[in-house]
Amino acid sequence: MINSQETLTKENILELVLKKDSNKRQEVEKEFNDWAKDELKKIKTSVDNNHVRRSSIVLINETNNFDKFVNKVLDFFDNNSKNINWQHIANDSKSMNEVVKNCEYGENFNDILTTNDSKNSNNCNHNIAEVKSILKLLGILRHNVIDIIIDNLKEKMNIQKYYYTAFGSTNITSDFDLTICGGNKANVLCWKMFKIYYNVYKNTLPQNFDSNLYVGAYDVHSSSNSYNKEAEKYIKKFNMKIQKNNKGNKTNI
Repeated sequence: MINSQETLTKENILELVLKKDSNKRQEVEKEFNDWAKDELKKIKTSVDNNHVRRSSIVLINETNNFDKFVNKVLDFFDNNSKNINWQHIANDSKSMNEVVKNCEYGENFNDILTTNDSKNSNNCNHNIAEVKSILKLLGILRHNVIDIIIDNLKEKMNIQKYYYTAFGSTNITSDFDLTICGGNKANVLCWKMFKIYYNVYKNTLPQNFDSNLYVGAYDVHSSSNSYNKEAEKYIKKFNMKIQKNNKGNKTNI
């Protein structure tokens, strides 16, 4: 656990999540591999033998070389969090085609790919299994990053009894919305969570992870003017970023 007096950074958050040979890293690897096994079973029911071969190769390579794969995804997230749009990747992962064409992800995403079987750097075409795998790993990452930041804040604020609940599907494309409960400091915890994430990753939870923060109905507390002014500053900054990103058809990652 990160000391409550220590400033949260990209480096110490990811170190805690995926430190080599740690229990947490083993849990992450197991969750990904279990998901990949289920995907392989689904793929093998396809009538398209070429699809079975190519997508199976991708998933087998990623599970057999998990350390390499996870490090590439983490580097991608660590270096590009201010531009990552979860919904963009999620929409592409729903494609019914084996190859997702014209992804417009950019060179940083290309570097993650573990095979060259369907990679085309000119047209940015990727095997659907590649896109799903990265989304799955980012989904595992979001759970852990959120847990680390909330636990750190609870210790700093001395409100260990506070907790969050998350509802919804376990599908890789699903959102991850949180309701923070525990008392009249829930809204402060919610705001600090948003602010710390933004300061560390230069983006917001909805944009990066399709995660929204709420406060339980019995935990609402009236906000001070200073709280509102600070929130307005962050919201204005974020809205300017959204307007800039939405000039094109897609938000580049």
